[in-house]
Amino acid sequence: METSDNKTQLVYTENSIYHLKELRKWTFFISILGFIMIGICIVIIPIAFFSNFSNNSSTSQSLSLLPLLLVMAIYFFPIYYLFKFSSYSKKAISNSDTNAFEIAFRYFKYHYRFMGIMAIVAIVFYLIFGLVMLIKTI
Repeated sequence: METSDNKTQLVYTENSIYHLKELRKWTFFISILGFIMIGICIVIIPIAFFSNFSNNSSTSQSLSLLPLLLVMAIYFFPIYYLFKFSSYSKKAISNSDTNAFEIAFRYFKYHYRFMGIMAIVAIVFYLIFGLVMLIKTI
């Protein structure tokens, strides 16, 4: 198929739609599990925080919960992007909505861009930690 500006359009086969439906189901499942885990953390963090104060623990023990809060906040975004991808791809498939299809893949792109950036950040932290450990041993 040719458009007026001589760009070819992408044609979706029944097989590609089938794969997209399967992908949508799994991304929905993973996003719901992620939201459940975040919910569990939201319940556990205040319990752990207040139980630390009741045991007359030091402030440093209470501050040990901050990394968990940070991880939970960071973990929210890729889960949210997967959920939005699943929602919009369902709408796109059921209604043959090209705009929803585009939005769905935009959220999928956001998800993997976020995961890629987090991988780069993790690699940098590992390298810095490795260098610090190497310097300490010398």
